[in-house]
Amino acid sequence: MELLYLELDALTQLRKRAEKELITEARQHREYRIVKSCPGLGPIRTAKLLAIVVTPYRFANKRGFWSYCGLAIVMRSSSDWVRTRGGEWIKAPVQQMHGLNRNFNRTLKHIFKGAATTVISRAEDETAMPALCEASRWRDEAEPGEADNRPRCPGSSPKCDIFSRPKCDIFDRR
Repeated sequence: MELLYLELDALTQLRKRAEKELITEARQHREYRIVKSCPGLGPIRTAKLLAIVVTPYRFANKRGFWSYCGLAIVMRSSSDWVRTRGGEWIKAPVQQMHGLNRNFNRTLKHIFKGAATTVISRAEDETAMPALCEASRWRDEAEPGEADNRPRCPGSSPKCDIFSRPKCDIFDRR
């Protein structure tokens, strides 16, 4: 049992040293300061993010990047047709949202989910959350007759979509 504790101590020191070297290497890139300014992304998460993504320019747009991270909202339907009372088949009017995409980079999803959890847990009380949601609002109302099935932040205005757009956007800084 004592050998396991010795091994754990050695691995803990090795981890700390590796984290320091990772941060030192990441600080050499100008993108480090930009990405680190995002809420919830500390030095370790930022360094991991930069190491994996390398450059955001390889993605055509934000949607491609979020899909790569596993944070793209997917509309899936198993039945596009509905039977009316008269027995006719018509196309279903509303697509339902069925979660996030299934093919993604696991580490990046872990980084962004951890950052979101950090931001939410640091909100000291429930009154801070609606203000955060209002600050992140970016989309107008849904068109008349259009269903709006996006996820919402609980306890805030119905227009809030905190998870639809990050507060920090590296794509706008080309």
